[in-house]
Amino acid sequence: MGEEIYLRYQSFGSALELRDAVVKRRPIKIDIGGAYNHPPKDRKAYTAAAFRPTERELVFDIDLTDYDDVRTCCSEANICHKCWILMACAIEVIDACLKEDFGFKQLHWFYSGRRGVHCWVVDDVARELTDEARGAIVQYFLLDFASEKSQKGTGNKLPIPLHPMLKRSYDILEPYFIEHVLSESGLLGLLANKKSWLGLLNNLPRPANKVAADLMEKWNKHERSPVEKWTDLTSALDSLLEKRGGRSSKTPKHNNMSFSERQEIESWKFATVFRHTYPRLDAGVSKARNHLLKAPFCVHPKTGRVCVPIAPDKVREFDPFAVPTVGELVRELDMTTKGGDEGIADW
Repeated sequence: MGEEIYLRYQSFGSALELRDAVVKRRPIKIDIGGAYNHPPKDRKAYTAAAFRPTERELVFDIDLTDYDDVRTCCSEANICHKCWILMACAIEVIDACLKEDFGFKQLHWFYSGRRGVHCWVVDDVARELTDEARGAIVQYFLLDFASEKSQKGTGNKLPIPLHPMLKRSYDILEPYFIEHVLSESGLLGLLANKKSWLGLLNNLPRPANKVAADLMEKWNKHERSPVEKWTDLTSALDSLLEKRGGRSSKTPKHNNMSFSERQEIESWKFATVFRHTYPRLDAGVSKARNHLLKAPFCVHPKTGRVCVPIAPDKVREFDPFAVPTVGELVRELDMTTKGGDEGIADW
């Protein structure tokens, strides 16, 4: 309907009923909710306790606006090829986790039509999950680095050794981080110029102050690429740990670094990569079975782009700006009805 009018709890007995309602009302978008124990259109005939959702696909919503603190190229609803790479990161990490850790098989990814992606898990066991079970799955993914800016060294700690899911995620994300976050042409250019790399070094944990000082001196004297700087930095932290009692063992060789300090140093590189590339979920969308999500293949009302599927194994090739708009599809349909099909995309 209009911008401010939403019709919820609509249900239809057949595809023909749905078609007739769409033709009559001409909605600008269609959202899908859960399956209920009674027809949603009759909900007022039942008490709140008697009317409840029974099934719902397990869904995930990831939006680039949630990354505004780590993308300098765009903000709010604006996107570009630079920051879109964060959606590729999210898809690869979440797709692997849902399949390998939870055993789900039927996952479908879609472009939201504007600034994000949606995942629909349609396995029988996923559709039957309670709200509590969905919340537990969401919690499994969540990482919080909100305190990172409050004080040097805070917000960087992760449990060491890393949980296997986080280790797999790091292996997926570090190449993206090196190629698309560190370089001058990337999201932030974290190691591309002096102002940027000074900021990164100043964020090292306090026990690594000597590492920061040594690298400042080295990088001021010698030209180093962002990739070389990242190697210098992670290697220096590894060496520091070996010199001062090894990795996070509770029985250090020397007493000049506590277990907590060693853990903070060891987790710093993981936390840094995660803070800039790790998936940021809209948890509320996934937790509740009565939550709505835009239907696949519908048209985004602001951009006119179709919510098309994304193949997870080809996510790096997906270009949101190449997605057809409804106007383009109408023009192509007109061309085919007139007998010409040259130059028409094979959607």
